[in-house]
Amino acid sequence: MTHRRQPRAWELTAWWPFLIGSGVVGAAVGSGLVLGSSRTVEASPAAVVVAGVLGAIAGVLVGLVPSWAGLRRRPRVSTVSDVRDLTGLPVVGVLPPLRRRDDTSGRGSTGRQRAAARDALAAVAELRGGLAPRRLLLVRPDDSTGTLSTAGVAGVDGALARAARAAGYHTAILEGDFDSRALSRPSTVHDDVLPEARSLDGAGCEHVPVPLDVAAAVLGGDTVLTARFLDEVSSGVDVVVALASEKSRPMPAWALSPHSDVVLLVAAEGRTTHEQLSLMHEQLRSRGVEPLGVLLCGSPLPRRRDPRADWRAADHRAPVLEEVTS
Repeated sequence: MTHRRQPRAWELTAWWPFLIGSGVVGAAVGSGLVLGSSRTVEASPAAVVVAGVLGAIAGVLVGLVPSWAGLRRRPRVSTVSDVRDLTGLPVVGVLPPLRRRDDTSGRGSTGRQRAAARDALAAVAELRGGLAPRRLLLVRPDDSTGTLSTAGVAGVDGALARAARAAGYHTAILEGDFDSRALSRPSTVHDDVLPEARSLDGAGCEHVPVPLDVAAAVLGGDTVLTARFLDEVSSGVDVVVALASEKSRPMPAWALSPHSDVVLLVAAEGRTTHEQLSLMHEQLRSRGVEPLGVLLCGSPLPRRRDPRADWRAADHRAPVLEEVTS
């Protein structure tokens, strides 16, 4: 499904490093011109400052041209309507920016973050007849296109795991995505690369590493050990939450999706491109997996609203696997 629209001004936030760089270059050029002319005409400090400010403004304005062109060429996902037009799926939750991705105990998260995660988990259950998922897979975009989508969604697995734990479920977080873990701080990243032992965080969520034999089997294309491993993990907890992409290691989404009863696409607002979201959806559907919906992350407060207003009758699904009953 193709979808083209004019970019929105707020989507320029995805280009802020480029715009800041343009401003710095402009300030340097403006100041340099004034200082260069001071060899013949003495320049006051005020003139240098004014030239620097004017140069920075000019640099930002010049940088807006390629930034706007980039948005037109590769538009970003920024609204519920974008998600519906691109995938036909409902948005199950709109999360604010996760500024403290590392703090799964909840001490660094805001009340809005916790409330949004609880609402998203409740929406998932609502779309499934009131039943919570047993294995929740969150599929994020790959960063092969250089849009740094991982940075916009890192920590969303911990946020939903906290919400499930607060609801009374014994919850586990599968540590199968090195990229998202690398963007977190040491409070949720183990010292060793492949930890062998499970650990419990401050919120009571269990962190489950991927064993070496399972990781090696996945690299070889064998998912039999993956199924056994997930069965073992699920037998001791109520809900397992995993974040993965198609290329994540040691546990990619293609290895987890056949064994998950709920699959959500995760899009970073203003970062994930239309192409990335459509590709994620098509890859899952090509394997016979239909996601339940999309989770939008990093949405500023003025643009957040209840996504249920966009739901349709066909969005509600019947559960397909054994569910959590307690």
